[in-house]
Amino acid sequence: VTLKEFEGHPTAVLFWNPGCGFCQRMADDLKAWENNKPEGAPNLLVVSTGEVEANKATGLKSPVVLDSGFNVGRAFGASGTPSAVLVGADGKIASGLAVGSPSVISLLRNEAPHLLDASAAAPEPEAPAAPRGIAMGSKAPEIKLPDLDGDEVTLDDVSDGRTVLLFWNPGCGFCKRLEPDLKAWEESADEDAPDLVLISTGSVDDNAAHGFESPIL
Repeated sequence: VTLKEFEGHPTAVLFWNPGCGFCQRMADDLKAWENNKPEGAPNLLVVSTGEVEANKATGLKSPVVLDSGFNVGRAFGASGTPSAVLVGADGKIASGLAVGSPSVISLLRNEAPHLLDASAAAPEPEAPAAPRGIAMGSKAPEIKLPDLDGDEVTLDDVSDGRTVLLFWNPGCGFCKRLEPDLKAWEESADEDAPDLVLISTGSVDDNAAHGFESPIL
């Protein structure tokens, strides 16, 4: 599938990840838009990461193409999901980058405030809601998960001291932006630094491609 196939009608290119919490939260709004498009609404092309089955399970009617390395997303200036840009009927960029579900839905509805000038700075991504988490002092839940070799391991098998558990997704744009900083930390961490263990989704190959020194479960 190429973008050229959509020329002749405005098309919103939506950068998506079925494992992204923000994407999951807007999926129902996106389906409602598909079922009741306003007059003059653009076509929708979903450029997604993740596995084929996970994307099919989303149940979107619009065409979905897979950009496993997020290379197309970066080429359009996207740094995370969900984000979208409008491409005009002439194949030229017709909006700035809409970041976060409210801005994306507004773009799809042709609401003027979110049809930004292409030269404008992209808005900041939505911040996650403040997590509730587990109360400090509580016993940590047991962890028994497969590592990248397929061996079932516990937290005690991969760490013997203070440990930071990083919940990760190799297809998430925000995770990709963090990757260089994590590698720099791994190279420079002193002996008093906590151990790092990544608790990840995605395929073994996608996770192995990061090249982290820290264990990934």
